[in-house]
Amino acid sequence: MGQKIRKGTVGALLDEYALVLKDFKKTIRKISDEDLTKIVDPNTRDTNCRTMQGILSHVVICGYYYVIRIMKNKYSAKEKEFVIPKMVLLNKISEYNKALDEMYAFTEDKIINLKESEMRTVNPNKMIKTGWGWYDYEQILEHGIVHISRHRRQIQRLLIKLK
Repeated sequence: MGQKIRKGTVGALLDEYALVLKDFKKTIRKISDEDLTKIVDPNTRDTNCRTMQGILSHVVICGYYYVIRIMKNKYSAKEKEFVIPKMVLLNKISEYNKALDEMYAFTEDKIINLKESEMRTVNPNKMIKTGWGWYDYEQILEHGIVHISRHRRQIQRLLIKLK
């Protein structure tokens, strides 16, 4: 089939991440460049998610956020050592595809060498505090994968609304 199937927790997460991104990119190719900036959800509380452009930029930046949070935790790094990039609004689906590929490559590069023993913990001192709870490395990466799936669903619904 040509799909890489890696071993271990990190391998499984990277494989699933790649699959969800492939499906996400398949969905977003249906968005025209003109529809990127249309307000498609004026009533959302999340101002990042009013346009397809905002949703896509949000997905990209969050991908960096999860990995950088792991790196900061692993190395007890100061804020300035691992900086989450600024959110950028792009103007073409092709630009978002490239940004998603770069985000995945960054993720793979940073987590590929994490040890199996580092992935799970019940030690609260080693968990990552986020705005939505406490996570170990495996959980935060799983959250990142599901995050993309949830926004894929959102975009699918919005594309129907645009017709």
